[in-house]
Amino acid sequence: MLYKAWKKEKEDPKIQPLDKRFFAELSLYLKDLKDEIELLDGKTLLAHLALEKQKNLVKIVNDLIQIRYSKISTVLFNSEQVPYNYLTSEEDIIYNSISMTIDQIKSIKQKILKGQNPNIKEIKRTEESKILVVRFLKDIPAIVGSNMKTYGPFKVEDVVSLPTENAESLIKRGVAVKIGTQ
Repeated sequence: MLYKAWKKEKEDPKIQPLDKRFFAELSLYLKDLKDEIELLDGKTLLAHLALEKQKNLVKIVNDLIQIRYSKISTVLFNSEQVPYNYLTSEEDIIYNSISMTIDQIKSIKQKILKGQNPNIKEIKRTEESKILVVRFLKDIPAIVGSNMKTYGPFKVEDVVSLPTENAESLIKRGVAVKIGTQ
C-alpha cells in the first residue's frame, strides 16, 4: 500500500488521493515492525531482513511526505485547491496552516508592491481581530488557527466562529459556508 502510494506520487505531478487514516495506519504498522524487531535475536537473518525492511520503509515514508507537502505548498502558492478527500487527516491540518502562511506571504508581497511597509506584526494583529462565522458542510478534523489555537474537530452542520483566514480557506475548499461576521 505504501509503495503504491509513493510510486503514484513520484509519477504524477498532481497530488494523489490518500485515505484519511493512511498515515495513522502506517504508523501502527511501523510500530508493530519495530516491536517485532525488538523481539528478534539481532544476529539472525530474519532480524537482518526486518531491519532492512524498516530502513526501506522509513526512506519511502520520508520521501512520500516530502513529495506530498511540496505538492500541497505548490498548489497553494498557485492559488489552486487540493480536493478535500485527497488529504489525510494530518495533511488537512497542515494544509490549513500552510494556506494561512501563504496568505500572509501574499499580503506582505502586496504591501511591498504597493509601496507600503510590510509590518508583519501589523498584518498579524489585523488578521487576528477578524472573525467569520461558518457552517460546516463536511466533517473535518481539528485545525490550527492563524492565531495558533486549535479548533475542532467539526461535524456536518456545526456553526462556529473562526479567524477569517481559516474560515476563508475552508470556504474555498467547499468544506464550509459563510454565515456572517462578528
